[in-house]
Amino acid sequence: MKASNLKISNENFNPVLSLYLFTLASGVLGYSIYLFLESLSLVEIKIISWSGQGLLWGLLTFLLGLFIGFLPIEFFRSFTLSINSFKDLLATIVYSIVISLFFLLLFQFTIPNNNSVLTGIKNIANAVSFSGFIAVPSVLFLSNYFDEKYLFLDKFRFPITFLFWIISIQIFL
Repeated sequence: MKASNLKISNENFNPVLSLYLFTLASGVLGYSIYLFLESLSLVEIKIISWSGQGLLWGLLTFLLGLFIGFLPIEFFRSFTLSINSFKDLLATIVYSIVISLFFLLLFQFTIPNNNSVLTGIKNIANAVSFSGFIAVPSVLFLSNYFDEKYLFLDKFRFPITFLFWIISIQIFL
């Protein structure tokens, strides 16, 4: 076996990192909308103690979500998952698991548990990481399996994976 056959393509690392950051940003933006709704007393479950606190945390989480969402747009600019072989599929799945594990450990050790809003953000980050372990490899395997039958899957693999990643974080919340 030649050494060149063992090379793993890293072209899907940036798209997987972009997917992770987009999913995290979507979760944080959804949480900010929830905090805004709670400050207007439109939801029953209470995280905040008074409406000014809800507006402040809603604004901060909204800005945090926008910042996280703009990172892939400004720095990575790669929004296609190109899986041409089984080796590319395995590399993309390994990237998804490694990125999810890295951010899971990062958020476990950096976000404190002393505030209910920060605990909510930490739970969202954990849900995004756990769905990166389970749901994303499943979606990538299924999209690779059905790629020959449905030709549009190759073109829309990035948004389909993103959609399923967002939906699957609801399982872990």
